[in-house]
Amino acid sequence: MTSLPKFGGLTRTSAQKGACQGVPSLSRLSACRPHHRRVATAAAMGDDGGLLFLNNGEVLAFPKKRAQLGPCFELSCEDALRVQLEALQRNNVPYADHGVEVLYRFANFDPFTRANYFGRSLDLGQFERFRRVMHSPAYSTLLDHSGWQLLSALQVDEGTWCARVLVYDTHRLEERTYDITMMQRLGGCYDGYWYTDKWVCEGQDVRSLWAQ
Repeated sequence: MTSLPKFGGLTRTSAQKGACQGVPSLSRLSACRPHHRRVATAAAMGDDGGLLFLNNGEVLAFPKKRAQLGPCFELSCEDALRVQLEALQRNNVPYADHGVEVLYRFANFDPFTRANYFGRSLDLGQFERFRRVMHSPAYSTLLDHSGWQLLSALQVDEGTWCARVLVYDTHRLEERTYDITMMQRLGGCYDGYWYTDKWVCEGQDVRSLWAQ
């Protein structure tokens, strides 16, 4: 008896072999198959959004880039404080706790170590912990407040500026005074930027602050 040819450990008949020979290989299929690639041929994009034109006729529209409030080289220490107070005055615009988020961007502490930002050593590495302190009684007056008044300011040195600010809320009939320390960074990619080193409520019970 004539042995059948083996293929991949299995035997196959001559009829099956002929059937396989009539099937094109995967390499031939891939060579014949058209490739529909979406390649950008022209673009007009920027901070104001724009259009991206693809070679298959599609046009993709990109929305306007949302500007983020935060430390900027052009801001002086007074301007940096004003930006934060204005953001807190409209805390939930354009989204919930946006003002608190702006304050967090200006915060000058290492997220991997405990910070005395609020006058007590707290773990503020996660934004949620920072947000919880801002919603405590001593700091909730800042949220959607009615206005503020700069009581005093002191330029301690070239890179340190302190201010006492009275913040009031006519709707909740509250007012509190905050001691704020601004620090200017030296060196690195943020050289000359003003950040908030401390934001402490006068007369607060530091034992009541928590960030768990």
